[in-house]
Amino acid sequence: TRETRPILAIRSAHWLATLAAFGHADAALAEVLAHDYGRHRTTGIALFPDALPLLAALRAAGKTLILITNGLQSTHIERIALLGLEEHFDHTLISDAVGMAKPDPRIFHHALELAGCAASEAAMVGDNPINDVAGAQAVGITAFWFNPHASSLPPDVPAPRGGEVKTLIELRPLLMAA
Repeated sequence: TRETRPILAIRSAHWLATLAAFGHADAALAEVLAHDYGRHRTTGIALFPDALPLLAALRAAGKTLILITNGLQSTHIERIALLGLEEHFDHTLISDAVGMAKPDPRIFHHALELAGCAASEAAMVGDNPINDVAGAQAVGITAFWFNPHASSLPPDVPAPRGGEVKTLIELRPLLMAA
């Protein structure tokens, strides 16, 4: 894919800040790294094998599905398309495009408005215990922690009310009941 100049500038600035943190503030190297990252960032990404069947089952059950992701719209739209996820969600909220990011309560309230439901009727599945789980639970949404790597819950982060799962297959009956 061809990267746009603003994205390259943002990535170069991030790489330069990282290099500077390690005592090597080299702008030329930062630009090379930004270009290389742009060329390689979509290689090797794939959905978990049970992701699409889970989404299809939820859709067939009449569930409203909203994808909430933090990041740059240009990057995430490409990834969502590459993974074939667009058709599986009713709405997609990308933090850069909506001007708020998880765990900000406003993004969860926005999703609830789009879904036309109360927090007590919604469920959130996420792999980040702070942004996804704590963020959703702070507004009253039941959260499920998708933890395929069996990470430890960080201190001072509330346990997910919906539970912790290591595979998406485990989620299907839990979400169907939600």
